[in-house]
Amino acid sequence: MAEVQGVGEGMRSIAVTAIAIVILVVMASFCVPTGRTVPFGWSSTYTGEEMVLNFTIGQTPHSKDITVLLQNTDRLWDGRAGILLDDAPWISEELDNGSAPSQVQGLYDHLVSELDKWSSVTEVSIVHLDDLDRFLASGASTLVIANDLRGDASISSKVKAWVENGGLLVAVGNHSIPFSYQSADEMHELGGSGPVLSYHHVEYNGGTGVTSSPFAEAYSLQYFAPYAAISIDDVERNNGTVIGYEYGGALATIASIPYGEGGILAFGGSMGPAFQVNGPDVVAADLVRLLMGGAAFSTSEPIFQNIVMGQDGGKGTLSVRIPARGDIQAVAFSNDRHNTLLWGYVLLDLLAN
Repeated sequence: MAEVQGVGEGMRSIAVTAIAIVILVVMASFCVPTGRTVPFGWSSTYTGEEMVLNFTIGQTPHSKDITVLLQNTDRLWDGRAGILLDDAPWISEELDNGSAPSQVQGLYDHLVSELDKWSSVTEVSIVHLDDLDRFLASGASTLVIANDLRGDASISSKVKAWVENGGLLVAVGNHSIPFSYQSADEMHELGGSGPVLSYHHVEYNGGTGVTSSPFAEAYSLQYFAPYAAISIDDVERNNGTVIGYEYGGALATIASIPYGEGGILAFGGSMGPAFQVNGPDVVAADLVRLLMGGAAFSTSEPIFQNIVMGQDGGKGTLSVRIPARGDIQAVAFSNDRHNTLLWGYVLLDLLAN
């Protein structure tokens, strides 16, 4: 059994041995924003095949709704992402032509702002089509597409190969995965190959029939009423995971799909105007949580606790099974959207990777 203790400020790198496996305890590439810190103490204990995290949260003058979360993940986000901006004329969302350029630009602006709340060391850029080859060769881990680019075979093959070699494609809206198909018949007719993912129009209707997945609940996701959602049957046929909300148990607002050495994080519908439940601000906020918390590369459902704390502080315990490979990421964040990250550590980095 090994135990590691610390507080949620400063940079640390601690090596321990547990169960004949070398385990690294290091702070992730983000830290608590100066001046907005909530004191956070923790100790982690490793017994058998389980890791137990005990945490304490210091006093705050005002009540805060806080989530503390453990996530098994097969990789850590490297903080580098590009958002593809198609310079071609855009007609109308009614023609299912993807998100408007202004919304794509808004996604970039909000993504940068959200990452700043996490005080993270990141590199996010706008990628024009002329720069796509350079971006794909740059080693960046994440590409965001919110346009319909299926008609360009060259782009489709390049992005597909990049994902197969380990890239993460964040696809916002129907047809934003250049190498996917709505049906097996469409794939066979076009003579292509790729995941079959069908999208269907949805109506929120006050939340009737809408339920939270474990990820949506743990990460307090806001993207619950898009224009369209993804067939859960198709997600499961592609060995994927429902990340967002479910409509009638048949459609998912967000899904994670493994593909080759990489994967796809698919958001159901194209973006609407800002400050709506499907706007670029909401997509950016949810995307940052899923990237920084490890859900985009998850290997199991998150373990979490929600705590309402104030002048008396708070404390709790979480336990998670130690995976054979990959990482365990621990994150604590407030749910007020103003002081997002309180604490973030990579608790386990198994050298079996």
